[in-house]
Amino acid sequence: IPDALVIVSDPNQDQIHLEAIVVTDQFKDLTLVMQHRKVMNILKESFNTNDLHALKLATYTFDKWRQINGEEL
Repeated sequence: IPDALVIVSDPNQDQIHLEAIVVTDQFKDLTLVMQHRKVMNILKESFNTNDLHALKLATYTFDKWRQINGEEL
């Protein structure tokens, strides 16, 4: 997603079970499910080839991020 800020962590240090925070205004007016689908569709090939097994995902617009965290990115 071109304007997105993406923060990825690898808590298991195995490179296939990841956590990601994705912040973009392209999520405006999308339900949470639609936001997650947008990200997961981009990663579909990685899941299909087992390069990625699991992803804990959090998605936000920039406004929502500021509301929750009280800070700019």
